[in-house]
Amino acid sequence: MTDLDLLFQPEADARTPEVYNLECPHTLAIFASYTPCFTKHSGRDEECVGCPLSTKCEAEKNRIKSEKAQTRASRKEALQNALGEGFDLSGVKVPRKVRLDLPNKATAMADTFCVATGTPIPDGTDAIHIEGWGWLDSQVYDYLTDLADL
Repeated sequence: MTDLDLLFQPEADARTPEVYNLECPHTLAIFASYTPCFTKHSGRDEECVGCPLSTKCEAEKNRIKSEKAQTRASRKEALQNALGEGFDLSGVKVPRKVRLDLPNKATAMADTFCVATGTPIPDGTDAIHIEGWGWLDSQVYDYLTDLADL
């Protein structure tokens, strides 16, 4: 059998050449890393429409968009729960230097105020001291850590 005979076998006709398999996560990750516009798909952009990564790019864009919407909804729900408890945390900005993951649980030795909400923390109350920021009501601390995880 010659090479020409092998070329014209029915099995050879049924096979399609596969240079790049975009269903392979590794191959897709390589191409996405070389494509700076990946996840910024636009159906109106001619370059996007003709791109071989178009469907994957659009799917990833939609996944990220959905994930962000879910995070926003969770954050809104947590803020509503805190507001129901009497704590308005919508305007609270936790400084970047503050480490919420390193709380110092202690009893307040004097009347003080929660640094995040301004609510009073009476003498003898269990509270959380965050180094470099101040005292937090323990419930406020719980809400802030929940929000930080979102």
